[in-house]
Amino acid sequence: MANIDTISTVEPTPGLFISGITATHSPDTLRKHGITHVLSLTNQQELPRFAKELGIQQLHLDIEDNPYEDLLMSLDGICAWIDNALSLAKDRGTGVLVHCLEGVSRSGAVIIAYLMRTRSISYEAAFDLARKSRAVIIPNSGFADQLRVWQQMGYSIYKNGCESSGQNNALETAQVYEDWRANRGILMSRAQEAKEQETRKRMADIAARFGRRRFEFIETDEAEIITASSASTV
Repeated sequence: MANIDTISTVEPTPGLFISGITATHSPDTLRKHGITHVLSLTNQQELPRFAKELGIQQLHLDIEDNPYEDLLMSLDGICAWIDNALSLAKDRGTGVLVHCLEGVSRSGAVIIAYLMRTRSISYEAAFDLARKSRAVIIPNSGFADQLRVWQQMGYSIYKNGCESSGQNNALETAQVYEDWRANRGILMSRAQEAKEQETRKRMADIAARFGRRRFEFIETDEAEIITASSASTV
């Protein structure tokens, strides 16, 4: 069984790695694996920061390991961001690290979602594939259910994938996703609703941005953090 403190290579996808948060605190470990892009699936208090000289581009999704969290709304944007980063890896030998606190549930769910989408496979098949690389991966029950919905929707919550529609050039969500949200069975505070709405908007922007223009992020500041659930970037 993999140690939760180690970085694990996602064997089917060259350049893609998964870990817990401990590995992100070691510049030597990050350099050893050629990590230049980091997806942080943590709350704000746990978010790791990287020295500018490491040249790491970071996407942060403020999410708890809670079965009722809406992971679905972020998967299109996450997959597009990973695709863009991996396309650079082919030319520059760089690596993409997906991490949460222990590299078990949140990051495991994202790795499974990415494998499902890129290989057009079921949740169960992607789950088995991911665990061959990191045996501790096990999404919480809510994330597992959402990944099965992800499969049902054809690996996108949007009707036309990442292609915008309508007068406002906005992405339109699929009815299956809206039905899932309506049947989620939770009551949220206004603050929680506002946070979800902002995250949904920003992840849709990321999905559209990287889905259509794969190399747009190349010229951004190396120390930039894109925070999906915040009104501003750091």
